[in-house]
Amino acid sequence: MLTRDGRKIPHVLRGARVEHDGVAYLIGVGLDVTERKQVEEALAAKAAMERIISKASRRFLSLTELDRSIQECLADIGRFSSAGRAYLFQFTPDGTTMNNTHEWCAPGVKPEIDNLQGLPLSMFPWWMNILETGENIHVNNVAELPPEARAEKELLEAQNIKSVLVVPFLVDNRLAGFMGFDNVASERAWGEKELLPLRTLAEIIGTAITRKHAGEALKESEERLRLQIERMPIGLILWDRNFKVVNWNPTAERIFGYSSEEAIGRHPYGMIVPGEVQPAVDDVWARLLEGDITAHSVNENTTKDGHSIICSWTNTPLRSHDGSIIGALSMVQDITERKQAEEERENLKAKLIQAQKMESIGTLAGGIAHNFNNILMGVQGRTSMMMMDKDPSHPDYEHLKGIEEYVKNAVELTGELLGFARGGKYEVRPIDLNTLIKHENRMFGRTKREIRIHGKYHEDLWTVEGDQGQIRQALLNLYVNAWQAMPDGGDLYIQTENVTLDAKYCRPFAGTPGRYVKVSVTDTGVGMDAATREKIFVPFFTTKDMAKGSGLGLASVYGIIKNHGGLIDVTAEKGEGTTFNIYLPASEKPAVKESTRPKLHEIQYGKGTVLLVDDEDMILEVGQAMLETLGYRVLIADSGHAALDLYENQREEIDLVILDMIMPGMGGGETFNRMKTLGGDAPILLSSGYSITGQAKDILDRGCSGFIQKPFSIKALSRKLREVLDDGKSDDRR
Repeated sequence: MLTRDGRKIPHVLRGARVEHDGVAYLIGVGLDVTERKQVEEALAAKAAMERIISKASRRFLSLTELDRSIQECLADIGRFSSAGRAYLFQFTPDGTTMNNTHEWCAPGVKPEIDNLQGLPLSMFPWWMNILETGENIHVNNVAELPPEARAEKELLEAQNIKSVLVVPFLVDNRLAGFMGFDNVASERAWGEKELLPLRTLAEIIGTAITRKHAGEALKESEERLRLQIERMPIGLILWDRNFKVVNWNPTAERIFGYSSEEAIGRHPYGMIVPGEVQPAVDDVWARLLEGDITAHSVNENTTKDGHSIICSWTNTPLRSHDGSIIGALSMVQDITERKQAEEERENLKAKLIQAQKMESIGTLAGGIAHNFNNILMGVQGRTSMMMMDKDPSHPDYEHLKGIEEYVKNAVELTGELLGFARGGKYEVRPIDLNTLIKHENRMFGRTKREIRIHGKYHEDLWTVEGDQGQIRQALLNLYVNAWQAMPDGGDLYIQTENVTLDAKYCRPFAGTPGRYVKVSVTDTGVGMDAATREKIFVPFFTTKDMAKGSGLGLASVYGIIKNHGGLIDVTAEKGEGTTFNIYLPASEKPAVKESTRPKLHEIQYGKGTVLLVDDEDMILEVGQAMLETLGYRVLIADSGHAALDLYENQREEIDLVILDMIMPGMGGGETFNRMKTLGGDAPILLSSGYSITGQAKDILDRGCSGFIQKPFSIKALSRKLREVLDDGKSDDRR
């Protein structure tokens, strides 16, 4: 019904027919039910809201599909509130940036999630100040935001957002992000109808994430405990309150001979405790159950095969969350040969610490080398292009050639860093180490005639699988180290043999038992003391003048051997020479001869379209210039997502893709996989400041066309492009 001022109001109309003086009349009564309708709508909205909250609560009872549950909740509440978007932002653990992790959009509303990643919190002080107080952000008209919210206003207007409603959520009682609505169609006044369910869902999701974090932390803690128990160099046994075995680690298996399956659930009496010492053990157990913090004892024990051994026991009561004693933890050592056991334990501890330290340094070294190679790419690329425009007689030509030489030296340095960082396997194939070592001995002997080289080679030496160039580099570094240790000349002994290493020998090196090829390099030089031996493989450690070495030679050897799954140790005494023992895993495959494929020497020009993908602007700029100089048409993409868009729309035009391996967001591996699903025949050439190992090797095995390591010159790039494109044509002809 329309009112006088044009408003529509709901009403109920009742009518009746009456007659008066023979004339029929219709009598009607109208009732305004606006308030009743409003109450009904409010009740319906409340019921719908309660259903959404109830449904959300049920969803988060299980955390197995947390992301999916969050997405479904956003969809429910977005539709309920008639919002344009509903979304969740989460702060990174260090509290410096935020990411749009989940988003729901109404039909016709453009998603923005990909554009809202890695946003620094410091850019939005007005927004953050409100959230940190626990207050909501309620903006009916973005255009009317105050001047201090300039950054927030620019971001919202860039997404065409007219109004926004945001509530904070907590994880582990700390601000962890926010949930919100926005509207892009028009300004909107958000009310309690939208605020209450949004706030409630934010609390539910925050609680769910807190529970997930707690569960993951507990799981990680339990896994660490399990691994520590299994890897400890002493026997660890968990007992329940009835003095029965609950957990029995591998060292306990070795000490007593019983497997974990045989020991769990059994009482020690009749298994490892002989009758004559049971009274003493009874006393120790009684003290543990009374809460004696640490009960130490030395007992005679019995192994599965009946031998008597003397064991040192350190026992600690285990308590539940309420403080009650639920069992005990026993650490046991066979001290029958105590001195030997103690020395072995100390040696193992030192090697484990050293291995962890080397691993950490290796990770750092690899990252530095990768970033430095990217920088060198710019220098190398521009220098090589400038040299193309200069005649050798030009005065600048020699300067440019000198720059190239410096770049080459820097690349060798980063190569050694990558070798130490276990990033140095390029082309893996079966190798006959005898043949390789004999060749290196001849070459080294010609240049260092003051050194007498003696070789002893096992006749039926097993092959190994590795990168021939890297293994040669490792041997050469060892030879150079020996030469420097013998300034007045001396003898260098090289020996090869087949060996089988057991678990006991491999354990300190975190190695795998099995068949190995052993290479021993022994010199008669000055040797080294214990302090030097501990640091010998650390990058940049050197006992020589810094002008005579970088301190990376032996660090590179260590990285190369570890990267090949091998082991390396050193034996030396001051004044008595040094022996390095290398162990490389043996292979069943026959050795492969080196390729005789002719190498190209001149710049190879070409034509066609190349898609260059890299997240570094400098690489894109230099790479595009190099490719265009070589005659190619170039498309550039600064991310995996951008590359996929170009590839999907222009794959019929693209003749080759140069793909960076390490990119934020979508890395090279995922980009490669998605390109393959899109179809197209363009070969893909991988490029990285790291060397061809790990993920790159996996992609090559799945059909990638080649690899080129940064930095590369225009000549090297031209050859690689020609090689890949020519191979593609050969495949087509076949």
